[in-house]
This record gives sequence, C-alpha cells and structure tokens, in this order.
Amino acid sequence: MIATASQFNTNSAQVVTYPHDFSGWSIPQSVGGTSWFDDWNKLYAVNISEEDSGNAYADLTVNAAIVGTTADGATIYATNNPSIGVAYQLNYSTPSDTTPQYATTAPHTLTFPKDSATNGYIHIKYELVRLTAQVPAGPITVVPDVTLNYHNPPGSANPDKSFLARSGVSKQPKMTPCTINAPTEVNLATLYGGNAVNGAQLATSIPTLRLTNCPGAITSMSYKFNAMYGTHTSAEGVMNGETGSGYAQGVFVQLQNADGSGFNQFNNSIMLNYTGSGDYVLPEYKVAYYIDDVNSISTGQVKSALQFTVEYN
Repeated sequence: MIATASQFNTNSAQVVTYPHDFSGWSIPQSVGGTSWFDDWNKLYAVNISEEDSGNAYADLTVNAAIVGTTADGATIYATNNPSIGVAYQLNYSTPSDTTPQYATTAPHTLTFPKDSATNGYIHIKYELVRLTAQVPAGPITVVPDVTLNYHNPPGSANPDKSFLARSGVSKQPKMTPCTINAPTEVNLATLYGGNAVNGAQLATSIPTLRLTNCPGAITSMSYKFNAMYGTHTSAEGVMNGETGSGYAQGVFVQLQNADGSGFNQFNNSIMLNYTGSGDYVLPEYKVAYYIDDVNSISTGQVKSALQFTVEYN
C-alpha cells in the first residue's frame, strides 16, 4: 500500500523544557510594535514517518490570557507586565511540509499531510508585543507555560505525546537607558576678594536635570553624584577644586540642595519615584563658592567637577 499521510515518531521525539530568553530584543518602541519571531536555536527534534490512515498534526496549549492579536493576526498572550505581551509561531524545519507553513493563531495547529518520511525539528518561536504607550515598572517574570502536543492518527504505531516545551524567563529584554539632559558647565559669578566671606556664597542654580525616554519594565532607577576632585567636607557638600598654577587656594565649590543646605550624599544612590517608562525631572540643585577662612585664600580660577550617574535596577 502506498502511504498517503503521516505520523510523528513520538517514541524518539526530543522532550525538553526551555525558558523564554528575551535578551536578544528591546521592548518595541510603539504600541502594537513587535520584535520578531525567533527561538534562539532552542528546537525540538521529531521525525515524521509514513502513515496510511491519516495526517498527524501538532498544536500548542498556552495557559495565559489572550489579550489581542498583532497586525499580522498572531495571538497575543499576557505576561505579568500589562504593557508587554508574547505571541508564538509554530513551524517545522521544512515549512513546505505543513499546513499552514507558520501557525501564529491559537491553538497554533500544524498539519503534516506529506506522504514521505522526513527528519526535522519543531520550532516554537516567540516575539514581544508592546500593548500600551506607558510601560510600567516591573520586569517580565510571569509568562505563559507552553505545552507542545503531538497528535497521531488513530491506530498509528506511535502514541500521542504532550510535554511542557516553554516555561519561565531566563533573561530580560535589552534595556535602553534614559537620555540625560544635564549641563556640561555651570558658571558662577566672579567672586572678588574684598567681598569674600567665610562659608557659602554666590549660589547659582544648576539648570534642571531631566531624564527622558526612560525604559519601562525594570524594578527601579536611581542616580548619584561623585566629586571628581574628591571632597573637602563631604557632610557639607564641599568639593575640592583644581590646584596648581593659576588656580585659587582656599576657595572650594559646594553642591547645595534647593533650600541652600549642603548636599551630603556624595557617592550614595538616590532613588527616583520610578513608575515606568517616560520622563523624570530631578530635584533642584545649586552650586556655590565655599571658604573656610577668608584670610587664607589666594586669587585665581576656581574649578571643580561632578560626575552624574543614572543607575538601573
């Protein structure tokens, strides 16, 4: 008898559970945007044998809420982050052997109508889908469990088989850092020796520090200031300055809070009220000259430097 259909050789089929690895993608930038279908070379070996009685087919059981479809019609499933969904594509290593060639709609059914034996792999590819404009805080930790089901025709030599094929998350998407809008230089008014006093003087506001286009789907964001020349009195926010020929002695620079008090958090992480993707405005800061002893200063330039760092967690 000439074979007219197919069956899975499920007795020798590869059975393995892979986690979702999102590290090859960034979260799509616009609502409805997708990454691309990929399985990152995590495959499922299964051979197709000749069968007289009918056609084998494979499908997926996805235990997550369906939250929509992509522009291409793929079924989107929920994750724990309400702005990020996952879509799946089921295909065989020779797509021409199946109907359809790529199954993206639940229950992602592939039928094998070929009447010749073939050796190959099942691919469960997946992609990220952006669901909302604002991506809230919180990494992707809960994703669908995906079960791969092999269905053989009745009376086949091989039984049906189902196994958990994808579960959990191994790596997060690539994180695109905020754009930092900060001045490269702040100029203080000229301090004349005859007007100098002990303590802080001639305070000048630093232009507003802004973080724009910040990422979502992370846990938190913080920032910190480092005094590049070291600190003179760190508890008062007083920084050392450049020394040597042409530079004043005994005149320092103080970083101040908005109320004029000395900033005392050098090298410490300051948490932002992080809620997810978007823009953030930092508190107001000032810089001022600072003198311990007005009788011990010399004339010259005054120069100090701050390093501003944003941290993502």
